[in-house]
Amino acid sequence: MKEKQPEIKVELLALGKARGFTTRRAADAAGIPETTARRLIADPTFQPRVNRLREDIISQAVGKLSSLGGRAATALGKLLNDPDKQVVLKAAQTILANLVAVREHAEISSRLDALEQRGTTNAQPRKFR
Repeated sequence: MKEKQPEIKVELLALGKARGFTTRRAADAAGIPETTARRLIADPTFQPRVNRLREDIISQAVGKLSSLGGRAATALGKLLNDPDKQVVLKAAQTILANLVAVREHAEISSRLDALEQRGTTNAQPRKFR
């Protein structure tokens, strides 16, 4: 009979997979045999756990990058005063390219929010005949 793995080991395996480890490396990090890891990974409840952990990792990274965004923008702004015209040109190009990307992202997010809001307020139960 197969022994049920402690929840912490299953979570460590999922974390390893969420971080992009191979199955062997994730199993080693979790302290379980690779064959056990493969059995756990095959369970349909395992992948959603990996996805949740991966989303947490990405969310934390985005938070860290967001906190650095202001400093990065300030650094780029200072480069616009550099005596080297190539540095000024590259800084200006970077600022404008990122400004357009951020604006487009904000616009798409806003439009998606409006669509989702409209979808929830207009949702009516369908009548079947």
